[in-house]
Amino acid sequence: MRLITLFALLLSSLSASAQEPLKSELAPCGTPPGIAPVLRQYAERPQDFVAERSSDTLLVGIQVHLLAKDNGGARISPDRLLDAFCRLNSDFAAAGIRFYFKNNWNLIDSTGWYQHTTIQQGIDMMLANNVPDVLNAYFAANVANNCGYNLPYAGVAIAHGCAGPNDHTWAHEIGHALSLPHPFIGWEGKVYSMSVPTPDTLTYDYTHFHDSLETTVPAPLDTALVEYLDGSNCIIAADLICDTKPDYLSYRWDCDAQGNSLVQQKDPSGATFYSDGTLFMSYSNDVCSNRFSDEQIAIMRTTLQTEKAAWLGIGP
Repeated sequence: MRLITLFALLLSSLSASAQEPLKSELAPCGTPPGIAPVLRQYAERPQDFVAERSSDTLLVGIQVHLLAKDNGGARISPDRLLDAFCRLNSDFAAAGIRFYFKNNWNLIDSTGWYQHTTIQQGIDMMLANNVPDVLNAYFAANVANNCGYNLPYAGVAIAHGCAGPNDHTWAHEIGHALSLPHPFIGWEGKVYSMSVPTPDTLTYDYTHFHDSLETTVPAPLDTALVEYLDGSNCIIAADLICDTKPDYLSYRWDCDAQGNSLVQQKDPSGATFYSDGTLFMSYSNDVCSNRFSDEQIAIMRTTLQTEKAAWLGIGP
């Protein structure tokens, strides 16, 4: 009888895994583009941000929410969650930022949220379950058909298929939560082509990337300047960060041995370059990415010490 029970549990586990979307079936990130308030302040006085960086380790409390089906089945395993958590802290070690579990994991049984397919459903999930004064992180089988996404007024969501021990999705989404956009901001949802002249500006929809739920109709649009290779407009273009190279690739891509994209791009002046795949905030494959830039680190730490100061605390 014991063997039959174990076999039944194994079949149940395999069935649950088979129903979860694979990483290859998911978009890299569903975070809508936008420039956070701290990033706008950085663009006005970047020298202050770098100069103000301390060497202290910042401890950040996380409230983890683990989604399951209505019957409580198919939740991410504790071992898998802890492996992902170790990777997260490893990814942020150079930034002097360390995460800890502020409270016990919140177990939520809801098939609808466990496999939600729209950002709006994710908003509802977060507003119904968020814990105040802490970084809320949700793990589910499907998070709006993405590996992950961040909502600045709510939290981050991570798909099970992108929460492996060698995945950097959690770090990428927390980077968004700490004011970092994609280095290719403005190219989201667009496909770059060398055969088409590169524009000087791009428009993008930031419907869900507000500091609150207040939106306008029709969807709000913003304009991003396209970054030049020579850095002449880096402080006002793309991600407004000068130590991240131009990047126009808004899809998952592979890199060479040096971490650069295999796809060559051309800036509006005609200068050619390859994207830097070592950056966590790019869309390069996980094997390529391994860092935040110095300026990105300064921006994240400033965010934690100002508008996200409530997240800081002392670990258990």
